[in-house]
Amino acid sequence: MAKKRANGDGNIRKRKDGRWEGRYVVGRDPDTGKMITKNVLGKTQTEVKEKLKKACNEFKDAISTKHVGNIVDGDVRFHDVIFEMTRNPKLIAIAHNLREQVYRYRVEYVKDFSYHDVLVEEHYEITNAILTNDVQKAKEIMHKHLTNQELIVIKNLKDTL
Repeated sequence: MAKKRANGDGNIRKRKDGRWEGRYVVGRDPDTGKMITKNVLGKTQTEVKEKLKKACNEFKDAISTKHVGNIVDGDVRFHDVIFEMTRNPKLIAIAHNLREQVYRYRVEYVKDFSYHDVLVEEHYEITNAILTNDVQKAKEIMHKHLTNQELIVIKNLKDTL
């Protein structure tokens, strides 16, 4: 029986068309049990790694503007690069369909300027875990990232009531 890949596990390979692909596991479909993977493509292995690093750096630059719209756009771009890596049309479609609902909550957590340094650090840690295929670290950081966002959104929504 084949070994099941853990979340965050991945690889970088050269495709038949000559492009490089970085792919990693982000979870399993609850209905089918099949792996959900994400990927980025580039002409070289270095380019694939650079796309993810670039999205992370662009988010950091957006944070420095202190403009909520720029920060949200940078966050969307960072997560879109990761979604692009899945090559899973259903997951990508779901993510795009939920974009408007997620946008409201994304605005809520980026409005909390005291959290920005942590948010940037989490994005860098996620990126580094993906690039180094550190499965355990990727799981830990992604869980922490989501938990922190949930807590901040709840706090900010309660503060507005």
